[in-house]
Amino acid sequence: MSTTEDKVSVQKYRWKEKKRFENYSDADKLRKFFLEEGYVVKVKRCGPEGTRFKVLTGELINKKNTKNKRKNNQEKK
Repeated sequence: MSTTEDKVSVQKYRWKEKKRFENYSDADKLRKFFLEEGYVVKVKRCGPEGTRFKVLTGELINKKNTKNKRKNNQEKK
């Protein structure tokens, strides 16, 4: 057993696929365009044996504060 606490990674972005390409250079051009527009972007390998590339844009996920909801629900009762 480890003495440190296990950290849970929280997903910060909701990723949506924009387009697929046959080569990285074409995917990189679209990635650079989205970066200039202010998007969070990444290029991932996909397809059989990783032969294609897809461009993904990220949308920030709103964090919900569950502690406040519990307090508010208890106060209403």
